[in-house]
Amino acid sequence: MSDEKILRLLKRSESEGFALLVRRYSAYVKTVVRSRLGAVDPVAVDETVNGAFFEILKALRQQEYSVRSLKALISIVTVRQASAALRERINGAAVIPIDEQR
Repeated sequence: MSDEKILRLLKRSESEGFALLVRRYSAYVKTVVRSRLGAVDPVAVDETVNGAFFEILKALRQQEYSVRSLKALISIVTVRQASAALRERINGAAVIPIDEQR
């Protein structure tokens, strides 16, 4: 399915369009994330991929699902998300498990 069709489907039914977008681009997004983060915990990769898709959807909503290049948007957002995750990892951002937050 072409990117234009995905964008049209997102306009018509966001949940169906988003599911298709994730199916089509999940391997690409995961590859980009792994290349930026290197060998890290698979959970960290999955969290970054999920965060990237969330940010991609936000960006698409802001653009009212009308972008020149869907893959370019996905690439930019994914690289930014992976870079932010790498910065957190390098800077040793404290992660508090949910059980300890109570």
